[in-house]
Formats: sequence, structure tokens, C-alpha cells
Amino acid sequence: MNEKEKRELFKTFAQPIIMLFVLFAIVEWGGTAWKWFMSDSHLLHHDKLMYVESRNWANSEYKDCVSLNVDLDQPTLACDADATGKVFKVRFDADTYDNTKPESTTFHWQCRKNGDADPAITCEYQSSASAPSQK
Repeated sequence: MNEKEKRELFKTFAQPIIMLFVLFAIVEWGGTAWKWFMSDSHLLHHDKLMYVESRNWANSEYKDCVSLNVDLDQPTLACDADATGKVFKVRFDADTYDNTKPESTTFHWQCRKNGDADPAITCEYQSSASAPSQK
């Protein structure tokens, strides 16, 4: 096989393989970037009806609140211990449920009561922690 035939063989087989590899890399990177933007970037928000447990929460006041990693229509957002609750529309900058984490995971939020504005409460994600597994 001479040099010209080798180059033609390379063009025939190697170039499409390289193009497929580059296309796969672009798609994989794009998917990872999209996942980060949609869930981990905290740039997008979503509103959710939550059962908020709190006492004497003044407008514009901030509170540290927690929620469990449960997939419910109206999960609980606990902002004060031993408080009664009420349903509010709450705006979150991160997901309130992650199916890759155990239900014992607790999400920590810094929340602000907005008064009569819609949504009534806005929460920023602070951290999450999983309870130790019981054996």
C-alpha cells in the first residue's frame, strides 16, 4: 500500500470516527451544561405551595428554614420549632426534591417574608445534609 492509498484510507475511516467523537463530546458537554444551568446554578427559580411552620414572621424579615427531601404536593418548610403552619406560595432558587438523595436529606434555606407580594416567601439555598443511616 503506497502513501496515497494510506491517506485515502485514513480519510475514509478515521475522519468520520473523529467527527463522531467530536460530536459526542459537544453533546455530552452541552447536556452537562444544561443540567448545571437548570438545577445546580441557582439562576432559575420555581414557585411551590408549601406548608410553612413559623411564628411571628414580620414582613422583610429573614429566617433560617429547613425542608426534607420528599416528593409531595405541599411539603413542609420549618422555620421555627413548635410553630403552627399555613400554606404559602414560596419561591426557591433550587430544587426542593432530589431523587438521587435519600429522603432523610435536609435542605437548609435562608427565607424572607415578602408580605403581600407574590410569592409570599422567597428562599435561597444554603446547604443540604443527610442524616446518618440507621443500621
